[in-house]
Amino acid sequence: HTTDSISESENEKKLAEIETDKTLLKDSVISTEHEKEEEIIVKKDELLLTLYLNIKQKKDTVAVNTIDSVLNEVNKIKAPKNTGKYLVEFWKSPINYKGYKMANRKILLYGLIPTTENISLHESNDSIFLNYNNDKFFLKNTFEFKPYTKIPKEKATE
Repeated sequence: HTTDSISESENEKKLAEIETDKTLLKDSVISTEHEKEEEIIVKKDELLLTLYLNIKQKKDTVAVNTIDSVLNEVNKIKAPKNTGKYLVEFWKSPINYKGYKMANRKILLYGLIPTTENISLHESNDSIFLNYNNDKFFLKNTFEFKPYTKIPKEKATE
Protein backbone atom coordinates (compact mmCIF):
# COMPACT_ATOMS: atom_id res chain seq x y z
CA HIS A 1 0.00 0.00 0.00
CA THR A 2 2.89 2.32 0.76
CA THR A 3 4.29 1.80 -2.72
CA ASP A 4 1.00 2.87 -4.24
CA SER A 5 0.93 6.10 -2.23
CA ILE A 6 4.51 6.92 -3.21
CA SER A 7 3.82 6.35 -6.86
CA GLU A 8 0.60 8.39 -6.63
CA SER A 9 2.53 11.18 -4.95
CA GLU A 10 5.23 11.03 -7.62
CA ASN A 11 2.58 11.00 -10.33
CA GLU A 12 0.94 14.08 -8.85
CA LYS A 13 4.32 15.85 -8.78
CA LYS A 14 5.03 14.88 -12.37
CA LEU A 15 1.55 16.02 -13.46
CA ALA A 16 2.11 19.32 -11.65
CA GLU A 17 5.47 19.73 -13.41
CA ILE A 18 3.89 18.96 -16.80
CA GLU A 19 1.13 21.51 -16.17
CA THR A 20 3.75 24.09 -15.15
CA ASP A 21 5.77 23.32 -18.29
CA LYS A 22 2.63 23.68 -20.45
CA THR A 23 1.85 27.04 -18.83
CA LEU A 24 5.42 28.28 -19.34
CA LEU A 25 5.39 27.08 -22.94
CA LYS A 26 2.02 28.69 -23.59
CA ASP A 27 3.18 32.00 -22.04
CA SER A 28 6.35 32.02 -24.15
CA VAL A 29 4.36 31.39 -27.35
CA ILE A 30 1.96 34.21 -26.51
CA SER A 31 4.78 36.62 -25.72
CA THR A 32 6.60 35.66 -28.94
CA GLU A 33 3.43 36.26 -30.98
CA HIS A 34 2.92 39.57 -29.19
CA GLU A 35 6.51 40.61 -29.96
CA LYS A 36 5.99 39.73 -33.65
CA GLU A 37 2.84 41.87 -33.78
CA GLU A 38 4.71 44.85 -32.38
CA GLU A 39 7.43 44.55 -35.04
CA ILE A 40 5.03 44.80 -37.99
CA ILE A 41 4.65 48.39 -39.14
CA VAL A 42 2.35 49.02 -42.08
CA LYS A 43 3.05 52.28 -43.83
CA LYS A 44 0.08 53.98 -45.44
CA ASP A 45 -0.40 56.67 -48.05
CA GLU A 46 0.03 60.12 -46.56
CA LEU A 47 -2.02 63.16 -47.58
CA LEU A 48 0.36 66.10 -48.05
CA LEU A 49 -1.79 68.94 -49.44
CA THR A 50 -5.37 69.60 -50.53
CA LEU A 51 -6.44 72.45 -52.77
CA TYR A 52 -9.18 73.47 -55.18
CA LEU A 53 -8.33 74.44 -58.74
CA ASN A 54 -10.61 76.16 -61.22
CA ILE A 55 -10.48 74.63 -64.65
CA LYS A 56 -9.50 76.95 -67.50
CA GLN A 57 -11.23 76.41 -70.82
CA LYS A 58 -9.89 77.15 -74.25
CA LYS A 59 -12.27 78.82 -76.68
CA ASP A 60 -12.03 75.95 -79.20
CA THR A 61 -13.72 73.28 -77.07
CA VAL A 62 -15.95 70.77 -78.84
CA ALA A 63 -18.58 68.23 -77.76
CA VAL A 64 -17.64 65.36 -75.45
CA ASN A 65 -15.84 62.53 -77.18
CA THR A 66 -18.41 59.76 -77.66
CA ILE A 67 -16.03 56.95 -76.71
CA ASP A 68 -15.03 58.70 -73.47
CA SER A 69 -18.70 59.30 -72.65
CA VAL A 70 -19.57 55.63 -73.12
CA LEU A 71 -16.55 54.49 -71.08
CA ASN A 72 -17.40 56.93 -68.29
CA GLU A 73 -21.00 55.70 -68.25
CA VAL A 74 -19.95 52.02 -68.17
CA ASN A 75 -17.47 52.71 -65.36
CA LYS A 76 -20.04 54.82 -63.47
CA ILE A 77 -17.76 57.84 -63.58
CA LYS A 78 -19.51 61.17 -63.82
CA ALA A 79 -18.27 62.99 -66.90
CA PRO A 80 -16.80 66.33 -65.87
CA LYS A 81 -18.71 69.42 -66.79
CA ASN A 82 -15.32 71.12 -67.16
CA THR A 83 -16.42 74.24 -65.37
CA GLY A 84 -15.93 75.06 -61.77
CA LYS A 85 -13.56 73.58 -59.26
CA TYR A 86 -11.70 70.31 -58.90
CA LEU A 87 -10.48 69.02 -55.57
CA VAL A 88 -6.77 68.23 -55.98
CA GLU A 89 -4.90 66.19 -53.38
CA PHE A 90 -1.17 65.56 -53.25
CA TRP A 91 -0.31 62.18 -51.72
CA LYS A 92 2.89 60.39 -50.76
CA SER A 93 2.99 56.64 -51.27
CA PRO A 94 5.17 54.41 -49.07
CA ILE A 95 6.25 52.61 -52.27
CA ASN A 96 6.97 55.93 -54.05
CA TYR A 97 4.24 55.38 -56.63
CA LYS A 98 3.95 58.10 -59.28
CA GLY A 99 0.62 58.55 -60.96
CA TYR A 100 -2.92 59.80 -60.52
CA LYS A 101 -6.56 58.90 -60.15
CA MET A 102 -9.33 61.26 -61.30
CA ALA A 103 -13.07 60.79 -60.91
CA ASN A 104 -16.07 62.86 -59.92
CA ARG A 105 -14.18 66.16 -59.92
CA LYS A 106 -11.48 64.89 -57.56
CA ILE A 107 -7.84 64.32 -58.55
CA LEU A 108 -5.35 62.37 -56.45
CA LEU A 109 -1.74 63.07 -57.41
CA TYR A 110 1.08 60.78 -56.28
CA GLY A 111 4.79 61.41 -56.60
CA LEU A 112 4.61 65.15 -57.27
CA ILE A 113 6.00 67.72 -54.86
CA PRO A 114 3.02 69.57 -53.29
CA THR A 115 2.65 73.15 -54.45
CA THR A 116 0.04 75.87 -54.66
CA GLU A 117 2.05 77.75 -57.30
CA ASN A 118 2.77 76.81 -60.91
CA ILE A 119 -0.14 74.38 -61.00
CA SER A 120 -3.33 74.68 -63.03
CA LEU A 121 -5.92 72.63 -64.86
CA HIS A 122 -7.18 73.37 -68.31
CA GLU A 123 -9.58 71.77 -70.70
CA SER A 124 -9.17 71.49 -74.44
CA ASN A 125 -11.38 69.43 -76.73
CA ASP A 126 -12.98 67.91 -73.62
CA SER A 127 -9.67 66.58 -72.34
CA ILE A 128 -8.26 67.63 -68.98
CA PHE A 129 -4.64 68.69 -68.67
CA LEU A 130 -2.59 69.32 -65.56
CA ASN A 131 0.03 72.04 -65.84
CA TYR A 132 2.56 71.37 -63.10
CA ASN A 133 5.69 73.53 -62.95
CA ASN A 134 7.05 73.27 -66.52
CA ASP A 135 5.32 70.00 -67.36
CA LYS A 136 1.92 69.23 -68.85
CA PHE A 137 0.09 65.95 -68.19
CA PHE A 138 -3.00 64.45 -69.82
CA LEU A 139 -5.56 63.21 -67.25
CA LYS A 140 -8.49 60.91 -67.90
CA ASN A 141 -11.36 59.87 -65.68
CA THR A 142 -10.51 56.64 -63.91
CA PHE A 143 -11.04 55.02 -60.52
CA GLU A 144 -7.80 53.09 -61.10
CA PHE A 145 -4.36 54.56 -60.59
CA LYS A 146 -2.68 55.48 -63.86
CA PRO A 147 0.87 56.61 -64.58
CA TYR A 148 1.29 60.21 -65.69
CA THR A 149 1.06 60.80 -69.44
CA LYS A 150 3.43 63.68 -70.07
CA ILE A 151 2.72 65.86 -73.10
CA PRO A 152 5.90 66.63 -75.10
CA LYS A 153 7.02 70.28 -74.87
CA GLU A 154 6.34 71.00 -78.58
CA LYS A 155 2.71 69.78 -78.26
CA ALA A 156 2.20 71.37 -74.85
CA THR A 157 2.12 74.84 -76.37
CA GLU A 158 -0.60 74.00 -78.92
